[in-house]
Amino acid sequence: MRAEDITRIDSEAGVIASLVYHPEFSFYSENLLPNHFFNKENRYIYAAICNLAQRGVQHIDPYSVFGKLKVQKKGSKSA
Repeated sequence: MRAEDITRIDSEAGVIASLVYHPEFSFYSENLLPNHFFNKENRYIYAAICNLAQRGVQHIDPYSVFGKLKVQKKGSKSA
């Protein structure tokens, strides 16, 4: 594996796709943090999926991720 392979958007998308189907995998990725994602959109999606999994959500879909992102955005405005 080359260093540039880690920052490829398709590599990041693969991690996110895995978590969509298996959100419980996020419990085994404590060393992978949102700021490790090169693409900022992937960073936010990863954080949202991990948060949903921590809350016990077992079915991740675009609506639940979008809803989480929307709540996080509102929270950041009021902070």
